[in-house]
Amino acid sequence: MKLWLFTLLLFLGIDSFSQDSTIVHFYDFNKDISGSSYQFSFIHLTDTHIGEGVDDYGSPGYNDTMPAIDNGAPAKALRATVEWINRNHAANNIKFVIVSGDLTDSGEKSEFMMFKSIMDNCQIPYIPLIGNHDTWSYYNGTPDVVEPEPKGDSLINTIFAENFDQLKSFFQIGTTALV
Repeated sequence: MKLWLFTLLLFLGIDSFSQDSTIVHFYDFNKDISGSSYQFSFIHLTDTHIGEGVDDYGSPGYNDTMPAIDNGAPAKALRATVEWINRNHAANNIKFVIVSGDLTDSGEKSEFMMFKSIMDNCQIPYIPLIGNHDTWSYYNGTPDVVEPEPKGDSLINTIFAENFDQLKSFFQIGTTALV
């Protein structure tokens, strides 16, 4: 049996893209392939940049706590995207979300925590992947204050440990978990 994927890409419209809303692109890669069948969809998000536009997100420093609320453009766009996913995942047979890097704008712990708090509202599994903005924590002071070594991989592994454990069973090879 051929397994072909139908992908659904959601791009967050944030200040860096000069847009205020989510853009949805549907790509049906199966339509011209005889004998193929639609099995499921997934979503690819990228460059959410939580914390963008804030010199020192959350409490002071880079190993900090997240703010009680974030009304910045990236957080609003991510919330709107999660709401869209929750409203549409069943109708479009969307099984999971991949978020490919730059979850945060400056790799602060608080930014990762806010990203997680927003994405944890998603009703389907999500896969957070590290990007260059997530690698080396810093915040803008005078001069910029940078963590002495890159710790983004440790932060992601700690903050998203539960997600990664759940994903292990979701993506078991040789099962029909996705179809």
